[in-house]
Amino acid sequence: MTGCRATGPMPPKQLSGESGGTAPLVSVIIVTRNTRELVREAIRSVESSRVSFETELLLVDNGSTDGTSEEIPRSFPKAVYLRSSHNLGFAAAVDRA
Repeated sequence: MTGCRATGPMPPKQLSGESGGTAPLVSVIIVTRNTRELVREAIRSVESSRVSFETELLLVDNGSTDGTSEEIPRSFPKAVYLRSSHNLGFAAAVDRA
């Protein structure tokens, strides 16, 4: 059986386009449906973490009706907010992210 061996940290991928930034090393995916307050706490926790690598936050809203779609994008503009008109289910929502 052939294995692979890590030789050290890989450099971040360069993003194409004008920004010249690096691609995130970690994507945090949150799936929600009518849990606005819990989502606010989860996003705050991710944003306040002290990590030394690039992260991105993807939030998939599975058809919330509790005001999540109005509040979360406004309160957390750095998060990528993906809204569905209906409940996709957890696995499909993660796939969408």
